[in-house]
Amino acid sequence: MQRHDSLIIYLELQDAVIDALEKISSWPDKNTSSSANQLHFVINNFEFQITIHIISTVFAVSLPLSKLLQTHPNTPNT
Repeated sequence: MQRHDSLIIYLELQDAVIDALEKISSWPDKNTSSSANQLHFVINNFEFQITIHIISTVFAVSLPLSKLLQTHPNTPNT
């Protein structure tokens, strides 16, 4: 459940993350700017975007099922 929440939060903040990485990529510190540039490249990769959206869709289906399966048999569903 925490992974699902983390993924949703990331997707909501993805544009801000990309903007931040673009800015950090221009910093004078070569180590930091290089790492930011690499992350920016990976995040903008088509395969990454497709994968993260597929995982989000799968989690959207599996999360309610997971919650249902974790409820105690004598506990009413909420």
